[in-house]
Amino acid sequence: MRKVIFALLLLCLPLFASAQQERDFATQFMALYAHEDANLTCKTVSPEMMTEMLQTEMVKNDNDTKNIIRQIKTLQVIRSIDKDTAPLHYKNALNLATLNKKRFTLYAYGDKYQIYQRRKGNTIVELVHIYLNDDTFCITDLTGQMTKDFIKCLAE
Repeated sequence: MRKVIFALLLLCLPLFASAQQERDFATQFMALYAHEDANLTCKTVSPEMMTEMLQTEMVKNDNDTKNIIRQIKTLQVIRSIDKDTAPLHYKNALNLATLNKKRFTLYAYGDKYQIYQRRKGNTIVELVHIYLNDDTFCITDLTGQMTKDFIKCLAE
């Protein structure tokens, strides 16, 4: 019996490894397109920084903000303020979301923005906001353990 369990674990090991290598939307986008535009930047707020934010006096005294921050693991913001390349980046981001339609589902959209979510069960593990203004392209990518209430709170 132990040999059978050990054999099953060995067979599943590549699946576990690939699951851990799963890249978020922002990382995937930058890997594909960052080399094309020096104006394309990505800023990251790490889990450690999120934890530090929870320790600030302003957050300690605000339960709503504390609840929001606790649900976020990382925050990445990709931005380009080049009016010539912003539309192309927007198109590339939407194409990337479409190519990954098994992972990401459209949550909301407007004329110049789309919001995608990635779920595991009832939990939202990634929320991606893709936005285009006249001369600004932006992706805001949140990862964590988010609920519908979390999204409602952000929208308010």
